[in-house]
Amino acid sequence: MLLYLARRLLLFIPTLVVISLLAFIISRNAPGDPVERMISVATGEGMSTQNFSENTQRDYWRTKLGLDLPVFYFAIKPLSEPSWIYTITDKGEKESVQRLSQITGNNTTTSHFHKARMQLIHTGESLLKTISDSVKALLFELNGLKYASSAAEIEFRIQRINELAK
Repeated sequence: MLLYLARRLLLFIPTLVVISLLAFIISRNAPGDPVERMISVATGEGMSTQNFSENTQRDYWRTKLGLDLPVFYFAIKPLSEPSWIYTITDKGEKESVQRLSQITGNNTTTSHFHKARMQLIHTGESLLKTISDSVKALLFELNGLKYASSAAEIEFRIQRINELAK
């Protein structure tokens, strides 16, 4: 009886692994794209597309739902690095945030600084639509601020922005 139970338990483990792998493979290879379905249902119901192209909507929803990440997303990272850093798609911007978090050693400070500079950049971009070439130069400096990671470079960019703002 003990031998029978041991044999059954030993067969149970590989069977469980095989069934789990099959279920995973079938779900990953199922036809259709959830984002495509969402967009087609939204446009079919007459919902506003907010004048975005389908590719822009598709990219937005893939990022928002985490479908742009690898199937098995696992990373070992420093504690000072913000947990949301994987959401940054621009490589230079991501490297800047990583360097800032390593320099400060504080992810809260890095997060606040990054949020403030992104708001500053968006404000500059909205001004660009209404003002002339001086604002374009200001936007150039604001984008340079996005990639700045050393204190001297950040101070230089802010000084240039203040000069252009006058």
